[in-house]
Amino acid sequence: MGCLLQAFSEAPSSQTREPEVAPEQDLPASLANHPEPGTLLRRVNPKYSPEAFRAGVQGAVRLRILIGTDGHVLNAWLISGHPLLYSSAYQAVKRWLYEPLRIGNDPVEAYHVIEIQFRLPPS
Repeated sequence: MGCLLQAFSEAPSSQTREPEVAPEQDLPASLANHPEPGTLLRRVNPKYSPEAFRAGVQGAVRLRILIGTDGHVLNAWLISGHPLLYSSAYQAVKRWLYEPLRIGNDPVEAYHVIEIQFRLPPS
């Protein structure tokens, strides 16, 4: 097993309405040429679970994620947020792709802390 590093970063707390379909968003070409370690290259927005939607649950979900040497999210753990939102956040984050952290030329696993905002549409 490779070297395991802990690197924490805060995701921007943008206000995003969760779409019906979870589209993938790729990094703009201008940033794709020279991404920094830890740069998010592909984001998949979470979908509201029917249970969370019916319960009217919204707010922030903070996750600690493990990014593998290939940039894929290997696992995610709930730090804070409503448990009904965790599954949706987890399923989306597992499809995210990062530029892996490198020591020298070798990619290494790294931890990050991210925050996802869930907002219900206005009624």
